[in-house]
Amino acid sequence: MALVKTLEAGRKARQLLDSLDRPRLTGREMMNLLTLVCREESVLKSWVYALDEISTYGARWYAKHGSGNPVTVGLTEAALAQVDDENDREPWLIGRVRAKFTSDALVQFNLKMNSLDALSQVGALAFDDPGSSEKWESINPKVWVGWASKGCNALVHGRVKSGKSNIALLLSEHFLASEKFVVVSNIAVSNPPEKYRYCPRLSTMLTAICNTRLAGKEEVLIILDESNLFWQKIETIMPKNISLAKLILVFGKLHSNLVFISHYSELVPSIVARTAVATFEKRSIKECFVSINEGIRIKPRLLTSVPATTLEYNPDQLSFFSLDLDVNALFDFMASLPEKTEQWQAILDYVAKHLGETGEDALDPKDVALWLRKRGKSERDIATLVQRSPSTIHQWVSSSSAEG
Repeated sequence: MALVKTLEAGRKARQLLDSLDRPRLTGREMMNLLTLVCREESVLKSWVYALDEISTYGARWYAKHGSGNPVTVGLTEAALAQVDDENDREPWLIGRVRAKFTSDALVQFNLKMNSLDALSQVGALAFDDPGSSEKWESINPKVWVGWASKGCNALVHGRVKSGKSNIALLLSEHFLASEKFVVVSNIAVSNPPEKYRYCPRLSTMLTAICNTRLAGKEEVLIILDESNLFWQKIETIMPKNISLAKLILVFGKLHSNLVFISHYSELVPSIVARTAVATFEKRSIKECFVSINEGIRIKPRLLTSVPATTLEYNPDQLSFFSLDLDVNALFDFMASLPEKTEQWQAILDYVAKHLGETGEDALDPKDVALWLRKRGKSERDIATLVQRSPSTIHQWVSSSSAEG
């Protein structure tokens, strides 16, 4: 009996940890998970009522009319600022709610484990799943391309300097080797392969995609590094702000597969998190937590010995992407095209007519640095984020203070 409890505790531990690493959980899945691990009834009731009402009526409704205190489930004013139509009824996709849920789940799991007998505790902590960690090269290479069908998306995220661009380019190598794909990307590559298209502007990316489609021979993989789009998404420090969700929808209408690189995991666009069938969380240069739900499926697991891409690129260079077309107007145009219209030529004609309408330039790293400083970031953190030396950041911050 004790052995059965030990094995069961180990199984529950893996189930909890695997679920918390997923990019998306439904409200029902969150409730089921907490029911599995919760020790304190008051915590369980608070979350169950909140998750049910948020999933049914929305987070914004719950904040005003809900039966519980929204702050207890992480739904603060700051969290509400992250709520949009895509995640209003998706509590897992609201960053601060997800963080609070994860914290509460882990605390409750710890309390529950401490209430078990000693043998069960050992089982929960030490039970090892042989398939939960393995080397990258042991995976069938067909896995890396197999998920890309019917406009499916993939998400790459992780901490700063963990090798996110490397994993995206490593994936692109597999797509290029399949001979069916053209890769369009805003990551600059030295001596790129024939079918790798560097597109630092929306207009060039659309043109490359449409020309490929008109040729009728290849599929398209889009690699979009959001590194500088992030700042415009958070606050308008440029003349025009970005509707990042609309941009993702535009790519979806192009019948292409998207690999989206997010530098800030808590701010992954809701539409990406909802549609991603493959996720790659870089935990270090050599480690990546992978989950793939289409094609040849891979249950969530840690892959080690991640190789370096053979494509030459500068890992310290920000991958800028200029929106030289009005995204909202472009989306409306594409949505209004009659069914029998030759879409690819129509988009090429639209790009030629509307090119440069936004007049949007790349962000100045100094502006970003000063913006971060005003929001309490340390000089060291700023240096890491904008990829400039600490001495440069100090000079920028000091000169701005003196001028002020």
